[in-house]
Amino acid sequence: MSLIVILWSMAAAASLSLGVIHGMVWLSNRKVRAELWFAVAAGCLTAYPFFDLQMMMAETPEEFGRAARWALTPISLVICAFLMLVHCYFGTGRRWLLVAALVSRGTALLVNLLCPHGLFFERVTDIRKVSFLGETVSAPIGEMGRWLWVEHLAAVIWTGYLLDASWRLWRTGGREGRRRVVMIGGGIIFILTAGLAQASLVVAQVIALPVAVTLTFLILLTVMGYELSRDVLRAAHLASSLKDSEQRLEMAASAAQLAPWEWDIQTNVIWTTNEGRRIYGIPPDEVVDFPRFISTVHPDDREALEAEVRATLDESTPFAAEYRVVLPDGSERWIGAAGRLERTPQGRPLLLRGVSMDITQRKHSEQELAQKRQDVTHLSRVSMLGELAGTIAHELNQPLAAILSNSQVGHSMIRSGKPDMEEMAAILEDIVADAKRAGGIIHGMRAMFKKETAMQVQPVDLNEAVQQTCSLLHSEIVVRKAKVKLNLAESLPQVMAGRVEIQQVLINLILNSLDAMKSAGAASSEVGITTELRAGSVVIRVVDNGPGIAPEIQARLFEAFATSKPGGLGLGLAISQGIMKSFEGELTGGNHPEGGAVFEMTLPVPE
Repeated sequence: MSLIVILWSMAAAASLSLGVIHGMVWLSNRKVRAELWFAVAAGCLTAYPFFDLQMMMAETPEEFGRAARWALTPISLVICAFLMLVHCYFGTGRRWLLVAALVSRGTALLVNLLCPHGLFFERVTDIRKVSFLGETVSAPIGEMGRWLWVEHLAAVIWTGYLLDASWRLWRTGGREGRRRVVMIGGGIIFILTAGLAQASLVVAQVIALPVAVTLTFLILLTVMGYELSRDVLRAAHLASSLKDSEQRLEMAASAAQLAPWEWDIQTNVIWTTNEGRRIYGIPPDEVVDFPRFISTVHPDDREALEAEVRATLDESTPFAAEYRVVLPDGSERWIGAAGRLERTPQGRPLLLRGVSMDITQRKHSEQELAQKRQDVTHLSRVSMLGELAGTIAHELNQPLAAILSNSQVGHSMIRSGKPDMEEMAAILEDIVADAKRAGGIIHGMRAMFKKETAMQVQPVDLNEAVQQTCSLLHSEIVVRKAKVKLNLAESLPQVMAGRVEIQQVLINLILNSLDAMKSAGAASSEVGITTELRAGSVVIRVVDNGPGIAPEIQARLFEAFATSKPGGLGLGLAISQGIMKSFEGELTGGNHPEGGAVFEMTLPVPE
């Protein structure tokens, strides 16, 4: 068998193999479009060696002309594929110049197919035999085609595109970019230009060689395939390193009970680690989308969680939520999740990435702590009322004594036989009023002594709370020989709080003021209580004319066990501040410029 036939057949087989290999690489990752265009170029080049062989073995001018005419078709397709490869691989080519190169290449191919003997020949007049690789092959004799300038013009345009894309990558691509310029851009320009020059010289009968560029194209294809394969190998190495990093990250996340996750919003697929699937109770092999994720969330928490997700997607606010999930066995687990949104260049939501954590233990601890805090608050309230037992009993004794006195008078009038009915009605009205007063005192004490399972948040009129507290402490204030002046703002909006807890804070502040003024031996003890609306909040201000707060206590005024009161535990203000914070309020204290202490209770007005 002829050596030339063997070599050219091997070249076709090699081109086909390269095309199949890189085509499979592209199918495995369709984002790498350079692999696709290389596979197309290799596939087209597979056909060209057979046209080469037909021209070298042609016995008549007609056979040579037909082969030369059709040989330009795979070459044109190869050139177009190379241009697209450079555009994808370099990423620096001008789009309009690429379009011009492709259009000029297509125009040259069309003109070639319309010419009987192709672009290169006006007509082939004869065949001459020349020696090539130790064998005798055919070379053309004929007139140069008058449309050959179309081919040369197309070559100038696509060469200009390649030079422009290569130069721009050389300036901006760094070391790796310059390597691509030399191996890919330089190789394509050199081989295509050399092939066109060789064919033109053969047509012009300047050199006695066949029109055979198969081997040079195969060399170019091999070099380009090697360069692209380096990227594939580098990507495989990076993928291996990334997998190792992911395994290390997953081990660290699992140890910390963290579960990274990623929601691809366009495909609606959620990825998470094995730890994430474990804490959500999802099998390892199940595909998870957003509805499947939501189905794991406790029904009472779904609406709030979906609202948080919508806010993140609409406004790009950081995602943060705490919610319960229901596991397959029916048990519940608390999850804390946080994440951030990524958008496309067009502004559409693309990815929501974040991390989840099992916070069940923390939630249980918080609930236990809240219960203990509530127990301490209740005990403090009971202790405080225990201290006021004498005065409260005196306060309750007044309406009861009035009821007894009025009852005795009414009984005497009935026994006289001729009672004055108008006076009897007045006596009964006094009895009803005193009974209501006594009932109010008992109801207030019962509410203060009652231990609720949770704070009852409800709309509270702070003016009314202040007045009820002062009524409850009336006897204590009288016994201490003090005065309370009220300056309550009209039309004060209600706040969301616990009525009993607010009264507990007020009682604590008023009793502290009374104790401070008594210890200072003030000639006249006076407590002023005012209410006002200030910057969207309702403020209760308690001022006394006592000695004020000692400097050594002021810095840690609201710390537990900080007190200057003899025999005091120092828990009252700490508990009071905790109560205010539970209602998103604030308790502050300091010394008044004119003397004495001043405390302010601030509660936000609901929107």
